[in-house]
Amino acid sequence: MERRFLSYTKEKCKNGCLYCFARWNIDNTNFDCLSDFNQNAIIYPLCDNDIAFSGNPGGIIRYLEKCLSIQGKYSIISVSTKSNLPLSFIKQIGRINDRYKNRGFIKLSLSFSCKDGIGTLEPGAALYEDRISLLKKISECDIPTSVILKPVLPFVDIKDYHDIINDASMYTDAVVLGGLYVNEHDIFYRKYIEGKYSIAKKNVLWLKEKPVWCVVESLDRIGYIKEYIVAQGMKCYDSDSEHLSYIMGQKYGNK
Repeated sequence: MERRFLSYTKEKCKNGCLYCFARWNIDNTNFDCLSDFNQNAIIYPLCDNDIAFSGNPGGIIRYLEKCLSIQGKYSIISVSTKSNLPLSFIKQIGRINDRYKNRGFIKLSLSFSCKDGIGTLEPGAALYEDRISLLKKISECDIPTSVILKPVLPFVDIKDYHDIINDASMYTDAVVLGGLYVNEHDIFYRKYIEGKYSIAKKNVLWLKEKPVWCVVESLDRIGYIKEYIVAQGMKCYDSDSEHLSYIMGQKYGNK
């Protein structure tokens, strides 16, 4: 299935993540329009924002339902958050999944890049305990979910990742991992990365212009985290689309 990346709102994300690519003023022409879809797709409706900062809850719920209800299409809606969403909102997503179970589903994941450093690196995001609590609520509503360990930060204590995996393992068996994109002109890069870690160049295939960005891949660190995930009886994935393909085959049938 093709992947489509949408920018639902012009509202600014308030999580304040120091490493976030959305701080780089990416041209919104890189993102798709919902009306352009002509085949089955994985849709990322909030790829540059958090669902909590995307307008009123009723509006975003209607938009997610619209994404699933495209006539004749099978759609997977993938959303990740670092916010503390209300249970009523989670239950609405569960009801949408029930209503459109033959047309697709919404996956709602919790994103982490650290545990103890949240106040510094993600100053506007939900507390760690609130995110784990939200993951529990999502699981109890039978909504497909995962932990997103993106980006894996090269300077975060490896114990943070162990703790996240241990705490999340009660509510999901899936972890998606990825490296850190950096902007060499950004304050975050100069403070945390420059002169400390090796940088590679990588085409960003999910943006229309496929720009070349700098990335700290941390392959050894990610490999070690993967080993720990498997040791806890969980599954690890190199991309969200890889995990979604697994869900389709296991729970919803391969469309």
